[in-house]
Amino acid sequence: MDSNRYVYTSGNGRLENRIRLFLGGSILALFSLVLVYAFMTVDYNKPIAQETKSDEWIIKTNPKGQKSTLMLSDGSNVVLNAESELRFKREFGQSHREIYLTGEAFFEVASDSLLPFRVHSGDLITTALGTSFNINSYKENWVQVQLATGKVRVSNISEKNQAVDLVPGEEVVIGNDSQLIKSKFDLNKAFYWKEGVLGFEKVPFEEVVQSLERWYAVDIQVKKPPSSSVKISGEFKKTPI
Repeated sequence: MDSNRYVYTSGNGRLENRIRLFLGGSILALFSLVLVYAFMTVDYNKPIAQETKSDEWIIKTNPKGQKSTLMLSDGSNVVLNAESELRFKREFGQSHREIYLTGEAFFEVASDSLLPFRVHSGDLITTALGTSFNINSYKENWVQVQLATGKVRVSNISEKNQAVDLVPGEEVVIGNDSQLIKSKFDLNKAFYWKEGVLGFEKVPFEEVVQSLERWYAVDIQVKKPPSSSVKISGEFKKTPI
């Protein structure tokens, strides 16, 4: 599929419309039944992964439009997406491996059988010994955990007896009802954002707009947005605007 083309489909899968993404100078424009426009110059030379240190906490923060790769003191690697934050205490890797995530990140965890690696995101705690997985917690009251390699256990802190184990290609989502829902996903199409590619598979139009705003650090105004039944599928490679 053309990386700059999206396909609109309705809830029943019928083709509704096609839109192209035009990039030029500082203008991002999507033309379809609706007009979406944004105008902004993005400074790609800004420092990434802003770091804040206190006596107790280390905080890594990415603003909109930027992502970064972090090496933790235990040897684990983290790819932190745009508009995301990691928090951990200074003694991380010594007496514990506890991390708090807001937004989205991909983790490649260094093996340590004595210190389980735990990521707190919303109401979920994801525990791993040595594995790689992705956590998305952008949306309010919604967290998604996808496992790439190894094995993890995902626990719901609001329901103490609720936990699921994942194997590669499995994901778990928690929503407003606080229930864990496990399903399978396509490993070949996952985690593209790490390589600078946005992938959508029947995603609501509003969520696509939010992703583009986060990706480019722009504000997008929509006139006459499509109905909530309209879904978008496709891929988009990040290009400076």
